[in-house]
Amino acid sequence: MTYYLAYGSNMNLLWMAECCQAAQFVAKTTLEGYELAFRGRDTAYATIFKKEGSFVPVVIWQVDQADELRLDEYEDYPDLYDKEYLPIEVDGQMIEVMVYIMRDFPKGQPQKEYYEMIEVAYKVQGFDTDILKEALSN
Repeated sequence: MTYYLAYGSNMNLLWMAECCQAAQFVAKTTLEGYELAFRGRDTAYATIFKKEGSFVPVVIWQVDQADELRLDEYEDYPDLYDKEYLPIEVDGQMIEVMVYIMRDFPKGQPQKEYYEMIEVAYKVQGFDTDILKEALSN
């Protein structure tokens, strides 16, 4: 099993239940030292990048190997996103999480449906949607 850090559409509980049936919700938290952005080739998708003093709301999942392969396909790994492994504190313990971080593509605007899926996840998880709106306007 792998701990997976989601910051975009994969924070959405309904989507993850459909995409990754074995995924188990672990926690919601923030990833310090990163900022949310929308980038991509033709249309933009969520990604994160290092930025001191910033943070990104995230959801931690536990996924099995089959779900990780489904996530690889959904995230267009390794063409659009790379995988990285980061330490993060969850409930007072440090764990290593796998995260998809987009390769170097220009900033852009996401499709409305994609943005709304993330916005719903922010609201359900109790995260401040201003962070999401700021990423959209940058």
